[in-house]
Amino acid sequence: MIPPFADGENLPGGEHECAWGELLARFGAGQTRQRLCSDLMRLMLRAKNCGYLKVLIWRSFATSKNDPGDLDLLFVTPRDVSKDNVSAECAELLDSASSRERFGHDFMYCGNDPEVIKYFVRYLGYDYRVGRERGLLSLDISCI
Repeated sequence: MIPPFADGENLPGGEHECAWGELLARFGAGQTRQRLCSDLMRLMLRAKNCGYLKVLIWRSFATSKNDPGDLDLLFVTPRDVSKDNVSAECAELLDSASSRERFGHDFMYCGNDPEVIKYFVRYLGYDYRVGRERGLLSLDISCI
């Protein structure tokens, strides 16, 4: 369940698991957000076909901003996945260097290790500009 915004703009710190319908209801209103949700669904379907497990979403999309700039995504993959052992289509989702150019969004990935995921939630969820934690959305890709 997605909690209320802690400060009027940001989710409380941590990973907030949600279903696709809940994400749409909370973050899918407005032209910009509708376009981003459409992009997100397309990317998650590709990730599902690749066998990826979940996606974490942070930064402007996971806030109350009316017009977030883009999607910032962390794909969680099975532990043994790397760009070298998946198809070219799946590797594109793991290529942080070219994700902005190819898709207009920023991607990262990590294997399904609870300690590594916990590290990324802390690291990606901290806004160094203002010195506070922000929450991330978490979607189980198998449920779409």
